[in-house]
Amino acid sequence: MLKLEHAPRLVLGVRSTDHLSESTAAFARASKRLKTLEHPPFDIKDLTSALSQLEGHASDALYFEYKVPANAALIDIDMSNRPADFPARRSLIKSIDHLMCWEWSDAKEQAKRVLNQTESEDLRDEALNVLAAASALLGDLDGGIGALKQAVQGEWNFALQQNLGVLALQSNPQLAAEQSTYWLEAAETASDRERALFFVLNMWSDLQTDETDEVEIPERIRESFRSALTEELSLSTFVFLGLFLARNDSHWMQEPANWVDSPYFLEDVGNMVLARAEGLDTFVEFLIEQSANSDPEVVQARDNLISEIVEVMLEQESTIGAAAVAIQFIEGGLPCDTLNNALLRPLAVQEVCLYLKDNDGEANDEFVDWLLEFQTFSDSFEDSNLIEFVRDLLVSATAIFTLGYIVGRNSDIGAMEETLNTVYFMSQRWGTRRRLNKPEVRRLATNVIVWADEAQQMIAKLNLLPMPDEKIQEFFQGLIEQEQQVRRMANFILEKN
Repeated sequence: MLKLEHAPRLVLGVRSTDHLSESTAAFARASKRLKTLEHPPFDIKDLTSALSQLEGHASDALYFEYKVPANAALIDIDMSNRPADFPARRSLIKSIDHLMCWEWSDAKEQAKRVLNQTESEDLRDEALNVLAAASALLGDLDGGIGALKQAVQGEWNFALQQNLGVLALQSNPQLAAEQSTYWLEAAETASDRERALFFVLNMWSDLQTDETDEVEIPERIRESFRSALTEELSLSTFVFLGLFLARNDSHWMQEPANWVDSPYFLEDVGNMVLARAEGLDTFVEFLIEQSANSDPEVVQARDNLISEIVEVMLEQESTIGAAAVAIQFIEGGLPCDTLNNALLRPLAVQEVCLYLKDNDGEANDEFVDWLLEFQTFSDSFEDSNLIEFVRDLLVSATAIFTLGYIVGRNSDIGAMEETLNTVYFMSQRWGTRRRLNKPEVRRLATNVIVWADEAQQMIAKLNLLPMPDEKIQEFFQGLIEQEQQVRRMANFILEKN
């Protein structure tokens, strides 16, 4: 099946011609569609991941994804001088509509109808594009690739070439990437070369399984990338190329003399690329330090990285590395003002708490504040499926944090219990009380009260979060009672001593 990460618009039902502001409305429509289908092809997690991905790339001028339509002009084109193509265009629009509603078999049928209705290359190419997408979504990658191979034989269309690359990556990613020099060599104009460069970069980027991986780039392509870095590229392409080389050719990129001729070398984006070449930690530190920088490319780089982190933590298990980067951002002051920024909080809390549970550690108390921030942000959601998804995530993160906190406080009580009980009982009678070291006893009681105050503050915060599990509620109530008991004992000790 077509990788969902390469088709977020098709998951939500958003055409390539639609503005990204339509994504939220499309999410709402798609989530309602989930309820009407007996066996929906996606779930709410898929929809949320797609929305997160589109949000993360909202301001990217170029973005590597499967595009339908590939020829945007066909949607609003004046067909008055092509009356014979009216039926084919109607069928094409229907096929796209079916595709956006996850009706892939119907989309294929309408696309095939277009092929029978016209010999016009632009309509046939787009029909083959829809046919390829529907086939791939139904699990027939070879059929999809075959359809696109027909489509790209005619007039150059970058989006069709990119769509073919998207499918080829899943069939044979290494071969597809190695053959991608064709797009660099076939481009005739500076604009097409830049788009081809973007395309080839994406193909190689897809071979990286995570932010820290490097891929072995053939020398021919590596030299093309190095040379292109000093060309008159658009700012967004320079950033994409620079960050790619920073990850995969870091030693070369760490030498400023190698790319000092780039027109962007002395700008903020040049410093950002150099920071990435020095390592992920340096890159994250740079993005945090530049949190007030309004440069769109710096902002976008931060949004893209956060989007990647969210996707990794949503889709994979044991992502403590991603959680550590998330914590760097949150502690660096990342506001809880977008879906991705908000999702970092419960996802990081959940991942870190699971890791600490297996390694006899305890989470920071500030984690509960992150959960409360997330809860406040999610209160603005209106879509019922999204509300359900974020509540489940919040409940899960709250549960694992609360259990860890209870275990930690029970350990504290176990450590103080014997001494506190002894002093408490000795304080009840004058004869035994006079044998106590008064300053030490008062210090003990004061420390216990400080502990109880801190526990009480945490309990008050946790009470604001959802905790539907009855067993956890039982443990939580037990902690409350223990806190109250040791507080009474400590107050009594102070009163008598």
